[in-house]
Amino acid sequence: MTATHKRGRPHAETKAIVFAIKLRLYPGIDDLLIAYLQNAPHRLRARYVVRAMQSGADVLPVKAAAPEEDELSFDGLMQ
Repeated sequence: MTATHKRGRPHAETKAIVFAIKLRLYPGIDDLLIAYLQNAPHRLRARYVVRAMQSGADVLPVKAAAPEEDELSFDGLMQ
């Protein structure tokens, strides 16, 4: 490999905003999402989540009252 060929993705012109998110998924309730993420290569799981969110998952407006954690549903991610 020569010095002109760099590995990986080119650097973005802007600085990324990073969100550290931990998901708790429950068998029997979140089976489709569990399967989706289990089939994703480990190093690409974040990219899979972003792709699912960008493809049409419903997002609450920022000012809306957030539901309790147990009430959140990601059914829209799997459609």
